[in-house]
Amino acid sequence: MASLCAACGEAKPPPEPGATLDGSARLRPGREREDPGWAAVAPWARPLVSSAQVEEAGRWGVPVAFETRIAGLGAEPQIRFVLVPAGRFRVGSSQAEEGREPDEAVYEATLARPYYVSIHEVTLAQYHAMDPRHDPGAYRGQPVAGARHPVVGVTPACARAFARWLSEHDGLGHTYRLPTEEEWERAARGGTEWPRRFWWGDSEAEAGRYANLADRSARKAYPLWWTFETTDGHVLTAPVGSYEPNGYGLYDVLGNAWELCERSDGPTGQRRRGPGRRPGAFLRGGAFDTPPTLARLSYRSPYDPSYTRINVGFRLLSPLD
Repeated sequence: MASLCAACGEAKPPPEPGATLDGSARLRPGREREDPGWAAVAPWARPLVSSAQVEEAGRWGVPVAFETRIAGLGAEPQIRFVLVPAGRFRVGSSQAEEGREPDEAVYEATLARPYYVSIHEVTLAQYHAMDPRHDPGAYRGQPVAGARHPVVGVTPACARAFARWLSEHDGLGHTYRLPTEEEWERAARGGTEWPRRFWWGDSEAEAGRYANLADRSARKAYPLWWTFETTDGHVLTAPVGSYEPNGYGLYDVLGNAWELCERSDGPTGQRRRGPGRRPGAFLRGGAFDTPPTLARLSYRSPYDPSYTRINVGFRLLSPLD
């Protein structure tokens, strides 16, 4: 077991080149000279964010992206965040969705303010800035994570502790926390239309391009795993950012590591809750060992607060000040 820290219709033509899957244009060469909103976007974020995100940042008078300034990371990357637009959207899965679970009820959710989400899952190196003793564990003798892989083997308490630690050590004065399930699902869908099983569409065959999930590579190593009929090149965790980002510029929202989220009960309060009376957390997004049915955007699984698992990590949210 890992050591504990101290302290989520109709067929349409494919998008045009330079567009996201929802058709929202990304930055084209020279566009920053035509549109002042793009000129203010950090160079690293220009290939990631959409025009919808840049426009939302302009409406609220905030940057569309930022990165932390954690001391002591050395050559390791800082944690980067992009803005997810506010709005009204559908949560849950349609009755016709393959693999649908009873607690994936459909309802309209409204997020009144935009918020920032980290483009990657928090890495082991970034987590070690707070807890250098953390051991993510191994699977059948194979280490599951390197420095730039997602940190795994953490409890919800560990993830929340890292968010509090980062709020004091980011060098910027921002605050951080885990996303709620609603916030996670809006960000994970990346601006695409509901319903979709995966943010890129409904095709399992395309999964290897976009996510590190249980695939043919995993089947060769572990024949009993239930797998996708695709190849993503990794059996266990992959370095963050190894696959294409979604429409909001977020990597690995499906696959690599399950992501811890705070529970969202929905308007009726009848969605499945976490075990016991302790603060409930839910897992969203699937991991390197996840089969198709469990890697869907709407799938949600309660997580015991005392568990550590080698396929569970997290990404962070930063609310507007």
